[in-house]
Amino acid sequence: MAIRISERDQRAIALGAIAVVAILAYHFGGRWVGEWQTTRAQLRALRAQLAKVEEWTSGRPGARQLAVAAAVPTFAMPETEDQQAVLFRNAFNDQLNRAGIKAKSLDYQASRKAVSGSYKTLRLQCKARCQLAQMLDLLARLPENKYFVGVEELQIRPDSRNRQEVDIVLTLSTFARLPGAKAGVGL
Repeated sequence: MAIRISERDQRAIALGAIAVVAILAYHFGGRWVGEWQTTRAQLRALRAQLAKVEEWTSGRPGARQLAVAAAVPTFAMPETEDQQAVLFRNAFNDQLNRAGIKAKSLDYQASRKAVSGSYKTLRLQCKARCQLAQMLDLLARLPENKYFVGVEELQIRPDSRNRQEVDIVLTLSTFARLPGAKAGVGL
C-alpha cells in the first residue's frame, strides 16, 4: 500500500531536507573554513621564510655552509683550569642575567678524577631561586654557551607558598686542559 503524499507535503519535506543540509553545512563548514584559513596563513609564512633563505643563499659562494654552521652550536677549545673556570663562570653568569635569575651561589665542585686524555672535567654548581619560566629559558639557552659541555645535575624544589617560584640546584660541566697538555690534542 503506497502512501500518497500531497504536493504541499512534498514541498515541506524538500524544504526540511534543504534546512537540514544548510544547518549541517553551517555547523561543519565554519570549522573547515577556519582551519583552511589558518593553514593557508601558515603556508604563506613558511613560503616567505623559505624565500628569504633562498634570497640570502643565492649568489653567495659557501652561503649554505654558513647557514648550516650558524645553526650548529659552537664549542671553544678548553683552556687551562684557572682560565677555563673564569671563562665558563662569566659566560654562565651572563646567561643567568639574561634569564633574569639571581644566583645565591656559584661554586666549583671538586672533580672526581674525570680525566679524558689531556683534559679534565670542571663542575660548576649554581643555587638560585627563580620563576619556573626563567629556569626553562635558561635551560633552553645553555647550548649557546661555548664552554658548556653538559648538565650533570638538576634539582628543582617548588616553593610551598608560591607555586611559580622554584629553588634550583644546577650543576654544569666544562672541560679544562691539564697543565702541560697541548691545546686541541686528546679530547
